Amino acid sequence: MGTHMRSLGLMIAVLCLGATASLSAAPATELAPPTVTVQNAAGELGAELISLVAETLRGRAEAIPQAHAPAAAPWTLEARITQAELVRDKARVAVVAELSPPAAGLHYVAEGYGEGPSHQEAASAAAGCAMEELGVCLNAKGTVYYCDDRGLEAWATLGSGQGLRPQARVAFLRNGEVVAEGTVVTARPSDAVVRPDKSVPAGTILLGDEVRVLRNGPRSAVLAQMTHERRERRAGTFLIYALLATCINLAK
Repeated sequence: MGTHMRSLGLMIAVLCLGATASLSAAPATELAPPTVTVQNAAGELGAELISLVAETLRGRAEAIPQAHAPAAAPWTLEARITQAELVRDKARVAVVAELSPPAAGLHYVAEGYGEGPSHQEAASAAAGCAMEELGVCLNAKGTVYYCDDRGLEAWATLGSGQGLRPQARVAFLRNGEVVAEGTVVTARPSDAVVRPDKSVPAGTILLGDEVRVLRNGPRSAVLAQMTHERRERRAGTFLIYALLATCINLAK
């Protein structure tokens, strides 16, 4: 009977995956591009790049799907050129983009960096990188499947497979309304551990709450998590060998 139950479970899983695939493959109605404004906070070099950054952002924003906001209320995309410099014949540009949809009070923030032989190429790369980060915010989402009674941790079904990184800021939603925010502590391929903000009372976050990314974590956080996990594995291995040595000494 156990074999039959396992087979039935696999069939249900396959059917669910097939349904999910068909839903994700459905064409999304596209929203009119948001209003794009670009400000300069990088001096004279940044002032020369405003139109190029705006054009890149506007072009990438054309792919924003209708599902993320009502068509009656257009989105606003605001960007700032925060860095534009030339270091050893290499141009570096940084762009911070903020996208404010009129739904659920969500406010997405993304940073993009670009390098190249010219400021024009670096600016285009930085704006494109910022839009890729905003894409993670718009597309990566999951649900809470575990939360402890003290409100110190919540585990959600979104992870690095969707582009999520440690230190990302996320929002918890219920019935379309934000009920809490938190920071990603660990991002695994298919799930993440989130630490709710200290101001969130225990019991606020419930199983089944939706989780959305407000701001992705820095790329350096991925390396930091890998280093931390490597140290934990080494510590665990050391403890196992220490326990084995102790048992052998006691048995003598």
